[in-house]
Amino acid sequence: MEQGTRCLRELAVLEIIFSEDERFPKSPDDVQCTSQMWLRFARLGPEMYSRYLATLQWREGEDKVGVLVNKLRIYEDTVTAPFRTHVSSVETRLAEQVRSLIEEGHQKLKKELKEEIYHISPEPTRVLCH
Repeated sequence: MEQGTRCLRELAVLEIIFSEDERFPKSPDDVQCTSQMWLRFARLGPEMYSRYLATLQWREGEDKVGVLVNKLRIYEDTVTAPFRTHVSSVETRLAEQVRSLIEEGHQKLKKELKEEIYHISPEPTRVLCH
């Protein structure tokens, strides 16, 4: 996500640098996305986002870079949410298994120690009487 956002903002910064209009936005997020920026991002940006943007209908002067960044975030959340949910459930199951194994190990060790204590017979002691 960060790579896609950075790429779009870098393209906007180039627009700011090379603009001769004093009223041109100074923030990359406020720059209108041009057809050149759109095409360049689709070509140079991360494949996941460039494919998504290629499916969007581009309209001259409608979307600012900040708007596209938000669309990318929404897209990423939509695409990665099921994966994150799956990872979270796997983490939960693994944590439960680890806790169970630790508890089993603890119980086994406790039992072994108890058995060892009962099997240890005290050495007969001699009492010397004088």
